[in-house]
Amino acid sequence: MLKKNNGIFWGLLGALFWGIDTVLLVFVSKGDAGTNSIRTPLMIAFLHDFFSCIWVLIIRFVNDKGVNVWHYSMKSIVLQSFASVLGAPLGMTSYVIAIFFLTSSLTSIMSSIYPVVSALLAIVILKEKVSFKGISGVILCVISIALLGISGSITNLENFGLGLFFCFLCVFGWGSESVLSSLGMAEEILPIDALQIRQFISVVVYLLIIFPVMKIHILSSLVNINIMLIIFIALLGTLSYIFYYTSIATIGATVATSLNVSYSVWASILFSIGHRTFSLVLVCSSILIVVGNYLVIKGTTKEKN
Repeated sequence: MLKKNNGIFWGLLGALFWGIDTVLLVFVSKGDAGTNSIRTPLMIAFLHDFFSCIWVLIIRFVNDKGVNVWHYSMKSIVLQSFASVLGAPLGMTSYVIAIFFLTSSLTSIMSSIYPVVSALLAIVILKEKVSFKGISGVILCVISIALLGISGSITNLENFGLGLFFCFLCVFGWGSESVLSSLGMAEEILPIDALQIRQFISVVVYLLIIFPVMKIHILSSLVNINIMLIIFIALLGTLSYIFYYTSIATIGATVATSLNVSYSVWASILFSIGHRTFSLVLVCSSILIVVGNYLVIKGTTKEKN
C-alpha cells in the first residue's frame, strides 16, 4: 500500500511540475499570444531542452552514474533516438509554439490527449487490441475538446489556427514517441539513459537542422530572453520526467500516465490564479481528458501470441 501511495505521489508531483513548467513558459514568451514570428518560441524550446540535458548530466554525476549509454544495442539506441526526434524537437517545439499562439491552459488541455494517439498507434504498430472501455475513453477526450470550442474559449484567439496546428503536431510527436520508446526499451534502457538520449538528440537537431533552416542566430536571439528563468524551468521539466518515470516503475504505466496527464488540470488552475479568472469549462475539460486517457490506456491490451 505504501509503495502504491508513493507511486501516486511521484506521478502527481511530476504532473504538477510540468503544469508549472507550462505556465512559466508563457512568461518567458512574453504573453500567451504573441506575434506571428515563431523564432522566439523555437529558441525557448531549444534552451529548455539544452539546459534540461545539462541538468540530467549533473544529476547523473551526483549519483556517480556518469554517461554510459553505449552498452545498449544499436537497434535500441536508434529507436530511442528516432523517438527522441519526434518527442523533443517536434513535440516540445510544437508545444511551446502552441503556448505562444494560444494560452498555457488551452495548450496543456489539448496536448494532454497524446495518450489517445499513442494508444491508436500501438494498435497498428504494436498489434495491441482496444476494448469498449478504450473506445469510450477516446470519445470522452473528443467531447472534452469539443466543449472548449463550444464555450468559445479557443475560437476567439487571433492565431487560433496556427496554435491548433502546432498543438496537434505536439500530440502526434509525443504519442509517437511513447510507442517508439516502448520498442527501444526492449533491452530495458534505464529511464535516466532514455532521458539523456532524448535531450541530447533534441539539442543536436536544433543546432544542425532547425536553426540553419530557420536562419536563427543564437547569440542575437538571446537578447530579450530571461536565461535564468529558463534554466529554472528546465529543472522543473527534468524533475517532472524523472518523477514520471519513477511513478511508472512503482505503479505501472497505466496509472502513471493517467496521473501524468493531469498536468492539464494543474496548468488550468495555475493559469486561472495568475490571471485572476476562473473557467469551469477549462477545469471540467481537463478532468474529462484525464478520465478519458485512463479509459484508453486501461482499455488497450497487448495482443497475445
